[in-house]
Amino acid sequence: MASLSLAADIPPAHPRVVHFRHLARRLTEAGIACELLLDGDRFAGERSMAALQRGEVDGVWVNASHLEMLAAPLSVLHQPFGPGDAQWQVPGRAQALVEWVDGHTACAGLRTLAVMRGADQLFASARATLADLAQLQDQRVRVAGSGTYQALMRQLGAEPVVMPIPDIPRAFTEARLDQVFTSPGGWQTQLGDQARFATRVPGLMFITYFLVCRADGLAALPAPVRAGLEREARQAVTEAWGQMRDDDARALATAQEHGAEVRTIDDTGPWRERTHALREALKARHPQAHAQLEAIAHGGPAA
Repeated sequence: MASLSLAADIPPAHPRVVHFRHLARRLTEAGIACELLLDGDRFAGERSMAALQRGEVDGVWVNASHLEMLAAPLSVLHQPFGPGDAQWQVPGRAQALVEWVDGHTACAGLRTLAVMRGADQLFASARATLADLAQLQDQRVRVAGSGTYQALMRQLGAEPVVMPIPDIPRAFTEARLDQVFTSPGGWQTQLGDQARFATRVPGLMFITYFLVCRADGLAALPAPVRAGLEREARQAVTEAWGQMRDDDARALATAQEHGAEVRTIDDTGPWRERTHALREALKARHPQAHAQLEAIAHGGPAA
């Protein structure tokens, strides 16, 4: 039986892990023994990419912010108020997104096989929810990666602190952070009662994770194994977009049932205005990538 190892920095209790385990089972049932590695310290953030490059694992699920280092045009993926659930949950579009990202990562020797719905990010705090932008000024905000994440926080007047998931609880306990910019699942599994307040600014930043493998390692696999990996990853994760959206809705509802306070900013106008310059800068820096992403998100071909 062929075997594969897939790694991620997402904690075992995170709702997305259910989908990773489902993929591992499907691969094993298809005759490809799959080891799922959820070692947060070993595969935290950029460390997962390094482990992949060293050949320690066959594939990694990585926050797309880390792909910006490989291909700068991919910075448009997480532009503020860019494509989100309304676009990517339409059947076929998430797979088209995978193929578009693969076209960029292949140039760097990595192949992209699947996308995992990350989340519409929220701000988690131990003090209070945010009523407006003014309350975010000079706040130390944890972000998952550099590049667009950092630029967004600076545009909002906050101080970005790049930090992988496993480092969040200790940094928060030691008061080195004022806010944690993360997913509903990340909020609850990493902070819980430490941060009882969450603020949602719908559309501010929608993140995704991608399954990437080294091109040479993928090419070395027997054709049936390679095809099986691509097929199962698409069916078990890429096409589970709606289920993951529902996972997050349940996580937010459960948090509120246990006493957490979640504020949703209904008037996103000031936030859109503040981030307009960043959106325009990304578009000007990568016009072709921006146009292609918009085309795919709305059901057209990438020109």
